[in-house]
Amino acid sequence: MAIITTPLKLESFNNRFGAKILTPHTRVRATIYPQPNDLVFRGRSMEKIVGSWIAEESPDITVRSMRWQKQLGTASGQWTVVLKEKPKGKSSMVDGTILPDDWVEIEMMRNGVIFPICTGIVKTAFRRQTTVGGATVTLWDMTGVDHGGLAEFPITFQNLFLRTLSELVKGLFTERIRGKIGGSPAEMFEVLIRATFSPGTQTSPWTLPPSLRARHQQSVTGFLDLLKLQLDETRGAYHNEIKLWTQPGENLYQAIKDWCNPLLNEFIWDVDPDSGIPTATIRERPFPLTEHGLDSPWFDMPMTEIPKWAVKDVQVGRSSAERFNLFQLVADPGLGLTDSEQIASSPPLWSRKSIEQFGIRSMQEKTKYIQFGDDEQQGGWIEERDRQQTAIRDWHALNPWFLSGTIPVPWAAPEVRVGTRLRLTEGNESTDETYYVEGVGLDYTASEGASAPHRAQSTFSVTRGWRGSDTSLITALLDVTGEFQRAI
Repeated sequence: MAIITTPLKLESFNNRFGAKILTPHTRVRATIYPQPNDLVFRGRSMEKIVGSWIAEESPDITVRSMRWQKQLGTASGQWTVVLKEKPKGKSSMVDGTILPDDWVEIEMMRNGVIFPICTGIVKTAFRRQTTVGGATVTLWDMTGVDHGGLAEFPITFQNLFLRTLSELVKGLFTERIRGKIGGSPAEMFEVLIRATFSPGTQTSPWTLPPSLRARHQQSVTGFLDLLKLQLDETRGAYHNEIKLWTQPGENLYQAIKDWCNPLLNEFIWDVDPDSGIPTATIRERPFPLTEHGLDSPWFDMPMTEIPKWAVKDVQVGRSSAERFNLFQLVADPGLGLTDSEQIASSPPLWSRKSIEQFGIRSMQEKTKYIQFGDDEQQGGWIEERDRQQTAIRDWHALNPWFLSGTIPVPWAAPEVRVGTRLRLTEGNESTDETYYVEGVGLDYTASEGASAPHRAQSTFSVTRGWRGSDTSLITALLDVTGEFQRAI
């Protein structure tokens, strides 16, 4: 069993006057990559570093503030950046320097370590003037999304639908349409993404500015050539594919969500923390399973450790709102079996003890995923249904005992990403708390005074928190799930 941890990369933990404090040095850089051949502002082909930690890179403008928000279950993260120009006559920023749909890379440096925040697109750029201390200050207010925003643009699916009629039926989808039901869902996801972003027989609508391609040493123009796909093939086969072709106007995010098994899967748009390359990850939820115990994917996920003494105002608790004591899973009617027939062949899982105490709290779901591989026989669904039902039970049986809420951190922690683990530790595994990060928020504000430190903080939305060792988590899971049996 491999435990992957990210050390807290801060300059020091200082002890002044008997108190432990943090002294991180934080800066933000934004690099704008203009789209070439703009209708009005021609020749915008080179990147523009508009805010940096190195004065020589951007002598005329600084990042005054930055906010970054990312939530699991959404394609795009949201960011806002406020830029401050140098006094009049000293700035090279002019109207048209930044335009909507320009690409941007936002990075954060903390104590000499550079963390990529996002690669995305400018949605709005407003230039304004204000008065600070009697002096006129020119500011740029920018908002935008990360690369996941492309999956949410309505034109994405319309483009997919139209190209299907003209060229995809001749290429990518030929084998898919003529093939039989079943197969690898990862192939389906990759076909959808490639159909949207790849050039096909004509130029891709998602071209990158030359300077951004050069930044990642890409020789081609399509966004797909930059995107790093990470697809999981362990989710079973899909059934009843007609819906995809009867709803033009959906975006790529909705289309993939239709094909993802909502009970088992999650997908994340993020940047690789090492290379900064945009990624699209589709995976089975990596939570503990009784079948695998300490070898479950949960215990191999990246984890950031933060000392408990450094964190204040933590708001976490437990709730019975998601208590489930009966799990029932059936396939959609396209399979040819009624719900009653499926339940009779594979009864739901229930905990009589919990039902007697709390009443029935059922999780009843339907799914298009029915089997593995190319097996078209309905008998394959029975085994697959048992596996999926057991996994759902393992993931949700401990819900009333899990901690969830928000954890604020009084410094910038950009290494904590959505879909990873966060551990609050005091050196005792019996009291350590381990969480699943479902949302991240970074706030950065530059100081006006040269001697004052720049301010930054992080806020994490966390779930599945467990106080105790990994072994105690598995022990509790086995105890609770051991109360479940097939309902006859």
